[in-house]
Amino acid sequence: MLTNLKIGVRLALAFGIVLALLATLSIIALARTSGMRDDMNEVTGGIAVESSLADQMRLAATQQAVRVRNILMVSEPEEMAAENELLKADIKTYEVAKGKLTKMISQASDARKKTILGHIDGSEKEARDLADQVVQMALDNHKFPARGLLGDKANPAQAKWMAA
Repeated sequence: MLTNLKIGVRLALAFGIVLALLATLSIIALARTSGMRDDMNEVTGGIAVESSLADQMRLAATQQAVRVRNILMVSEPEEMAAENELLKADIKTYEVAKGKLTKMISQASDARKKTILGHIDGSEKEARDLADQVVQMALDNHKFPARGLLGDKANPAQAKWMAA
């Protein structure tokens, strides 16, 4: 049957078959690549969100240390009150990010991550308590002892918190 066709027609038919096979293989490859991308996003999506939340917590904790220092540096009560409000906002930002991260980790039931969160909680409490004392002393206009407490205890506790 094909032998009765002219050479041009046979070549066109063969070329059409090759194109159809190429299109079929391309569609299969595209579907598989899309599936692999979706699987990869599923695997790494949680990690990216956890990392982002941890970064938000670290930034908010650093901002808290800066606000405590600023409260000691300014002399006007209005400036101290303004810095104290910013400190409260940073604490809230930290708490929101920490709450989301804690929820994600508790759902994943990863013991290693839970242990890390436990270390963060312990060092956070110590640093936050000392920072609160420094702020209260500064707001009560006892800046010299507040500076001593900041340098001797609060800064090392903050460094421990950041290392956790």
